[in-house]
Amino acid sequence: MKIKRLLSQLVSDSIIESQVSKKLPTIDNFDVIIDRPKIAEHGDFSTNIPLVLAKKCKMSPQKIADIIIENISLNKSLSYVAFANPGFINFFIKNDYFYDELKKIQSQGLDYFKNTLGRKQKLQLEFVSVNPTGPLHVGHARGAVIGSSLYKILKLSDYYVEREYYINDAGNQMRLFNQSLIERIKELINENYHIEDISYPGEYLIDLAKDVSKKLSLSKGSQLNSKNLEKIISLALSITINNIKNTLEKLNVKFDSWFNESNLLDDNFFQKIVKKLSDDQLVFIKDEAKWFKGTKLGLEDDIVVIRSDDGGPTYFGTDLAYHYNKFLIRKFDKVINIWGADHHSHVSRIYSILKAFEINNEKLEIILNQIVNFKNDGNSLKFSKRNNVLVTIDELIDEVGVDACRFIFLSRSPDTQMDFDLKLAKLQSSENPVYYVQYAYARMCSIIRTAKTKQINFSNANLNILTHNDEINLIKKLTQLPEIILKCAQLRQTHHITNFSMELAKLLQKFYESCRVISDKEEEKHLSASRLRLVENSRLVLGYILEIMGMSKPEKM
Repeated sequence: MKIKRLLSQLVSDSIIESQVSKKLPTIDNFDVIIDRPKIAEHGDFSTNIPLVLAKKCKMSPQKIADIIIENISLNKSLSYVAFANPGFINFFIKNDYFYDELKKIQSQGLDYFKNTLGRKQKLQLEFVSVNPTGPLHVGHARGAVIGSSLYKILKLSDYYVEREYYINDAGNQMRLFNQSLIERIKELINENYHIEDISYPGEYLIDLAKDVSKKLSLSKGSQLNSKNLEKIISLALSITINNIKNTLEKLNVKFDSWFNESNLLDDNFFQKIVKKLSDDQLVFIKDEAKWFKGTKLGLEDDIVVIRSDDGGPTYFGTDLAYHYNKFLIRKFDKVINIWGADHHSHVSRIYSILKAFEINNEKLEIILNQIVNFKNDGNSLKFSKRNNVLVTIDELIDEVGVDACRFIFLSRSPDTQMDFDLKLAKLQSSENPVYYVQYAYARMCSIIRTAKTKQINFSNANLNILTHNDEINLIKKLTQLPEIILKCAQLRQTHHITNFSMELAKLLQKFYESCRVISDKEEEKHLSASRLRLVENSRLVLGYILEIMGMSKPEKM
């Protein structure tokens, strides 16, 4: 990334110098953007600034480029600079620069890949936050995986990040869930009791009822009263949350904070927030319910915050208090909520909350995960909680493994629908990208083990003798990872890292096939040592990538 800043500065200085010398007209507010050409023959980096300035300068892009290039002082890292149609300046970097960067990777380790994007801002990353009404199903996995890897990317980007799971333990869904659980327990302790209709008919609720009954010593003939009903509800919530935690840990997903919705109702905190909004004339009473005046803040409709039937808060109502807590009590500089696509209509409502509390909209980002279509051998699979056809994350992990789950969910932008091919995820061949990337890592480990067996010392081997095209391409790719991490952090996306891992694995395979790493010939011992140093650095970089993706690093496959 330093080289991109250097090139941008060199071009900017050249443009300013050309303006002073009157070779270019004076132009204010120009940005020099440095990119990587898609075609290797076009150089290591390029800028389209001649194309951008052509209209303003009333000159051809080539004339502008010639003037800029003429004034560029060739830096020690630059080999040469050239114009390319229709209006690009291409930069070719000396190999020495990349050798030096490879040495930095070896000496600095993970610090080499860090950036200062976050500037030490306090950021909350809220994801998963599924109602504790049963086990996590496959629809929840994508957001969980993306959130956990995005956390690592943001940490590398100079944010202080706190991962939070919001436990919806006080809403209407929990009331219906608890009613269903009580019905199941009544069925267990009274053989003459028959359930007519419950909101949660799943098998998992029967198992939960048995577990709770056993722990509370409820057996045939036991009577339910207000005291043990309270214990049942409390214990069931605890068991469900522990099960959710265990599932997420299996998926390599962890949280720093588990925030209970019920906490917002303690000490009249929620009521104080509603009163504040009432004082600001943003809450009114209609049909015995309290409404948030969303239309005053740009929404199409007003929204109920306290129901008329039981006087309890709505889902939106507690969200008011929750986001007040995030920004004005815990004072996060930035909040990222990762939600499912079914929350699309809720997005504008949340931003109206910020407007109501005079919080800058830019402090909140909402990432919506689109639907995942599961396929097996070309056939689509349909999962439905409502119809009691539920496939849990635990079952998915048992079927394809944690690494496949994570890689596949990370491999597409969250705003696009994706297909999860169960058959492909289980393949032990190069057709499976998960296997392909991990096999590349295992192969590097194998080469290093062989080198250690042969007692080859390569830690300080001369990198400058690595001149084969596949060696140079591999070295250049390794030094590109900081840019990928920054891009993922800027766009709040993870698929760039999975794409990069595949590209790196392919270059490793090409290098392995064209460059014999360990040679028994005496005249090639220095070359072997240098290639081993490259292999070790490749292993380190690919290992960092696997860690960011939350995947295992198999040393043998």
